[in-house]
Amino acid sequence: MKRFSLIAAMLLGATTLFGGVYNVDVAHSNVGFKIKHMMISTVTGKFDTFKGHFDYDEKTGTLKALEGEIEAASINTGIEKRDEHLRSKDLF
Repeated sequence: MKRFSLIAAMLLGATTLFGGVYNVDVAHSNVGFKIKHMMISTVTGKFDTFKGHFDYDEKTGTLKALEGEIEAASINTGIEKRDEHLRSKDLF
């Protein structure tokens, strides 16, 4: 598994959070990307398998920790041949 940071702004958008450790709700979240290809088109995709958690300190209003993991093999650009190449030893 490859580890990547998740965007904290999405997780901390609400101002009424209570302090504690929270897991990312994978049913209502996504890990996606957009990459320019040869300056002509934009390739979009996502990772279907991921998890994460964060630790929010209500007293100080700060994010104490943030950790996320994606399964690189779960890459999904909607084009199977491209996905197979991205999963190869050349890239992931």
